[in-house]
Amino acid sequence: MFFINTLTIVALFILSLIVPVTSFILPVYKIKKMKNLTFRSKILANLLAIIIIAIISSKLLIIYFIFFMLIEIIYYYFNNIRTSVKTFDRIVITTIAVTLTMGIFTYSIREEFIKDIQYVMNVYEANFNLNHAEVLEIFKYMKENALYYLFDYSMLSIFFTYICLDLKNYQKWNVSFEWLLVYIIPFFIIHIFKIDNFYISNIMNIGEVIFTFYGIKTAYSFFMKYIKFNVLSNFMAFGLAILFPFASFLIGVLGAFKTTKNN
Repeated sequence: MFFINTLTIVALFILSLIVPVTSFILPVYKIKKMKNLTFRSKILANLLAIIIIAIISSKLLIIYFIFFMLIEIIYYYFNNIRTSVKTFDRIVITTIAVTLTMGIFTYSIREEFIKDIQYVMNVYEANFNLNHAEVLEIFKYMKENALYYLFDYSMLSIFFTYICLDLKNYQKWNVSFEWLLVYIIPFFIIHIFKIDNFYISNIMNIGEVIFTFYGIKTAYSFFMKYIKFNVLSNFMAFGLAILFPFASFLIGVLGAFKTTKNN
């Protein structure tokens, strides 16, 4: 049985690399579907999966540890030890941890990473009718917002993970209003003191992402009061965030303020 679980882990890991938006499926599978396995079976399945991934690539093994395993470890930490931490705070803390580890790893292989990006740029230039200047502009924008993009992707994956694991309590998720400081402080530094750099602008964007996602949860709770259909409510909440991200951010801030005031 553990061999089937091993193959599933490896397959889901490879799927997450090919289709990044599916990366939440692996931690959900390991936490939810493997919980009834014996301790011995879990260890064997994980060890064999680690060996197979290591054979494929040592760098992929590092990604497996600092992204997927880290999400799983922090989930169990909050679920079994720090149970008093608010659910959305758990998501934010996990995302910060994953972003930091992935950021350090990406920096450590930056030369190889830049070569890969340049290859992708050449592909875009050749196949999407973009001139070299346009491709360079895209690359420059991605480079300037790299930390924000890494956080955004990690947040999306972890957010979906928690939804799949705790859908019945989704509407009850709360967030600490103090996270708004992650947005407010850089905002004032940039617009009042006229100081701006890579870290300040990325941190401000990260603060906006936190409450944009909380806005999705808040909008979902609102839609559920009238529609009472999970899939449609989720679709509308995510659609709002995609089409009007700043509106979703404001909804998230108001939702967090309302929760804090009530408590």
